[in-house]
Amino acid sequence: CISPYKAQVLAIQEKLGNTYSRDANSKFSVSVRTVDGFQGSGEDVIIISTARCNGSGSVGFLSKRQRANVALTRARYCLWILGSGATLINSDSVWKRLVKDAKARGCFFNADEDKNLVQAITGALLEQDQLETLLNMNSLLFREARWKVCFSVDFLKSMARIK
Repeated sequence: CISPYKAQVLAIQEKLGNTYSRDANSKFSVSVRTVDGFQGSGEDVIIISTARCNGSGSVGFLSKRQRANVALTRARYCLWILGSGATLINSDSVWKRLVKDAKARGCFFNADEDKNLVQAITGALLEQDQLETLLNMNSLLFREARWKVCFSVDFLKSMARIK
């Protein structure tokens, strides 16, 4: 996994712990580093987190051509890019062209429109006890919903215990 920001790398590493560490018995491992940390190396599968979400199209460090090149060329077989489509489209950079190309080839997936992804995100948020994220009216769960019902945190916690 590649992130432009050390803080995000540390947060991902903390969540993963030693679950997917490299050892002789492991079928696979997960390496999480900054863009600069991947310079000169590669992996079979790369997931890039672009991290930024804003209306101006600012992609921060990834606006630098060299960093974008490193991030985009580390995958041997498979590359996934996670980020805000709107931010990347507004960036007027290689990221804009990548999103347009992905949409043209049917490789662009919008979390707002994918019911399985929404269910997976909801489940992960419940597991992590991040109920306030579920209550955020700007979240992907609320933005496209036909009906919007708000529950108190206490109610949601009590419902989560029932499952």
